Amino acid sequence: MAGGPGRIIFGFALLALMRGIDFEDDTNLFLLRVLFGTVQVILGICVAVLYQRIRAQADTTEITVPIDPKAAYIDPDPDSPKTKVVTIEDYDIGQVKQLCMKVVMGCLIGAFIHYKWNVTAPLFMQCFLLPMQVIEHQLAKVYLFGQPAKGALARPWKEETPFDAFKMMNEPDENKIRQEEKKKAREAKKAKKAK
Repeated sequence: MAGGPGRIIFGFALLALMRGIDFEDDTNLFLLRVLFGTVQVILGICVAVLYQRIRAQADTTEITVPIDPKAAYIDPDPDSPKTKVVTIEDYDIGQVKQLCMKVVMGCLIGAFIHYKWNVTAPLFMQCFLLPMQVIEHQLAKVYLFGQPAKGALARPWKEETPFDAFKMMNEPDENKIRQEEKKKAREAKKAKKAK
């Protein structure tokens, strides 16, 4: 469910589930706050474990990664290099720091909205969406679930944006494209035989 329509459907399902829970009841509100706090602590532990495993592995293999495009706004020199060489350990440390910032920002924004306007939706949604974000991250797949860093998990990883889900919905399905190409090839063969 990494990105794509599955995550959007999951979000709507969570909203529907949330409508069935009465958060005006003090007990339900207390349980939601405890769940939110517990999830944040567990996510903090996961990020710390990722960091420790990256340090323990200490992979000094060098890879070439693109320079952050946001840095181009700071230094718009057209002659500056577009890539840099870093070790896998340094790259993964940078990725775990970005993941940590995403988790912390999600936690703080959800807690602030709940505290300031007494809205429960951000707390409820973050209890499920932040763990999904961590579990689906490439670092978790490599360091927590032991998947080899090959294929889709080969570094450097593509930076995901919130709009990737919409891009995926508009992209043509590769299987359909292959089937159409095969169909055209069969039709071309039939046309040759008919001549």
